[in-house]
Amino acid sequence: MNQFGYVYFTATRAGNKAMWKHYLQNILVDVITSEGNTHDTHSLGYFVSTDSEDIIISQAFEDTVRKSLVDNQIAYARIGASLTSIHQASDRQRTFLETERFVKNAHKSSQKFPGSNHFTTRKNLAAAFLNLLTKYPNASVTSEIESKMINALVTVGEAFKNVAKPQMIRDGFICCGQHVAGCSSSNSNTNSNSISFETMMAQCKTDIEADQLRLMKSKAPLFVDYLKQ
Repeated sequence: MNQFGYVYFTATRAGNKAMWKHYLQNILVDVITSEGNTHDTHSLGYFVSTDSEDIIISQAFEDTVRKSLVDNQIAYARIGASLTSIHQASDRQRTFLETERFVKNAHKSSQKFPGSNHFTTRKNLAAAFLNLLTKYPNASVTSEIESKMINALVTVGEAFKNVAKPQMIRDGFICCGQHVAGCSSSNSNTNSNSISFETMMAQCKTDIEADQLRLMKSKAPLFVDYLKQ
């Protein structure tokens, strides 16, 4: 697609408003319109959806972002929860909290993870830094910064490996109403299904402005006609 990317560093995994505004304005719109022109679908307009975090949705309706979406004929909405994404189910469990706790404890105890256990990871990260400095020789990345970032990424990888156990993933699906037969819960001795569309859809809620709700309701029949066609 001849696109270049960005790396965002934020205090939380959900990002922040400035990050999402930048992403929506400077990446999403450009990628969608350029691809539309390439495939000659731009005359039909576009539809885009994101996750349901309020921090994302609020920036999609921020004045300058909203104008950019409207000007480029991009309709934005939040669709139903994914029924296949393992990360969504894990989000509702303790994956991220436990990972954070693992990293904090490792940092507190100055725990180091042997390079022999992460040889390939360290090698690939070092190659990525070399590629970065080759393309951008004026970039201010010292060997100390590179070493710290590689160690941090290895620690996060080690944390997730120790935290994201099979039972946690299964319980995540149960919590989200996406449990299927054969995956027993730690709180149950049965293998019965717990598929619940009500539970799935209950996760797709966020507060939006009244005028945006009216707009969505007024456009809904049009989207239904598109799907029927």
